[in-house]
Amino acid sequence: MNKKIIFLAAISIILWAGITPISAINEHASSTSMSKGILYVGGEGPGNYTTIQEAISDATNGDTVFVYNGTYSENINIGKKISVIGEDATNTIIDGVAGGDSVVFILANQVELSGFTIEGNPSGQDGVQVLSLMQDVIIHHNIIKDCAYGVFLQVTTEHETISENTIIDNEFAAIRLQESDRNDILNNTIENNGDWGISLNSLSKQNKIAGNLVSNNYGGIKLSGNSEQNEITDNVLSENDLEGLLIEGLSIGNTIERNMITNNFGGIKLSSSGQNIITENSIEDNSMEGILLETSNSNIITKNNFIGNNRQARYLLSSRNSWEENYWDNWVGVTFEAPIFQSFPKIIKGIFLFNVDMSPALEPYEI
Repeated sequence: MNKKIIFLAAISIILWAGITPISAINEHASSTSMSKGILYVGGEGPGNYTTIQEAISDATNGDTVFVYNGTYSENINIGKKISVIGEDATNTIIDGVAGGDSVVFILANQVELSGFTIEGNPSGQDGVQVLSLMQDVIIHHNIIKDCAYGVFLQVTTEHETISENTIIDNEFAAIRLQESDRNDILNNTIENNGDWGISLNSLSKQNKIAGNLVSNNYGGIKLSGNSEQNEITDNVLSENDLEGLLIEGLSIGNTIERNMITNNFGGIKLSSSGQNIITENSIEDNSMEGILLETSNSNIITKNNFIGNNRQARYLLSSRNSWEENYWDNWVGVTFEAPIFQSFPKIIKGIFLFNVDMSPALEPYEI
């Protein structure tokens, strides 16, 4: 019989029997988890995984686990250097199962987690928890809600990036760092959380917190427990039940710059903290003090706007603080245009000690 006829007959038998030809397998391999390190979860592709954890278990370092839209009721552990990517953060949902410590637990370096809604459950699970000693983890473009802590970086984690997430309606802090250094917390929307929007605790140092919207939480941003040399810049801290920013517990050497701190109970509060630089912030319409210093010394407060606060500034048992070139909307030199009034300093009221801004600004700064 002609060899071509034999070959065609064989193909016909294979198709009739439901057996996939080798060429079809190879084509499938070129577009699925068996090639280029991509493992697929959900969707309709042949061989796709049904759970995210199954795909993670089969992945190797450098692979990507791509998850199609759907709701996945599971808790996942990521213990490999892989990327776990959701198709669409709004519609790719990891719904945590009661009994696990967190919905997503990261216990490897160089993990990327992106594109998911991460939901906790009534047992009080954290949303995303990063194990101690882990580095270079990226958590971005997620929605994290209804958890205990939204994102929790354990002791000695460092060089993590938490960016462009929406972290809402969690029981405690949206983002909590515990003795965690040199992390970037950038451009997140943090709202309606039961504790602080961002909380740095216990020797968390040299972190960059920038471009975040932190509003309608119990408090805005808190630095405590010797958290030093952090940069807090270009954030909007508004309508929080406590302070927009609290620095306490011997937290020193932090830079607070170009933030909008408005409509909170208090604007900025320093308690037992010194050597911080507070510059070029707009501190407006807070219900109590724009800035309050309690037993806090040697801070520099310069070129800020103090507008519409119930009390612009106050101090208790605080000394050697430098107030320079701030704009005060209740300064006599703003109220009266005569040059004699504009030569007066701005008196900052307090207890026992005497603080003044010797050169207040005549116009508010553009911040």
